[in-house]
Amino acid sequence: MAIRHLRRYSQEEIARLSHISFRTYQRIESGACSPRLGHLENLAIGFQCTVEDILFFNLEQNCFSEKVDRTQALEHELALLQEEVGFLRQLIRMLQRRSVKSS
Repeated sequence: MAIRHLRRYSQEEIARLSHISFRTYQRIESGACSPRLGHLENLAIGFQCTVEDILFFNLEQNCFSEKVDRTQALEHELALLQEEVGFLRQLIRMLQRRSVKSS
């Protein structure tokens, strides 16, 4: 389970923290069985996250969805700010040229 690796838990540790038998945890992680709602709730306690975090964990970026959304929003905001900076630099150059011509 990617969350387990991200949190650096062994299978034994997360099984113990989640109050799930080690064998049951192994079967859930390997995909041999689907976790019941009670298992998901216990895993959320063990991982110190929410059931939604477990269900919507972003495997591609190896992080919780909320973090992905926040990262994407910040990247978008950064792109907008860089665009504004570029526009302001052009405006400053234009004003400097006009100032030099009028002197």
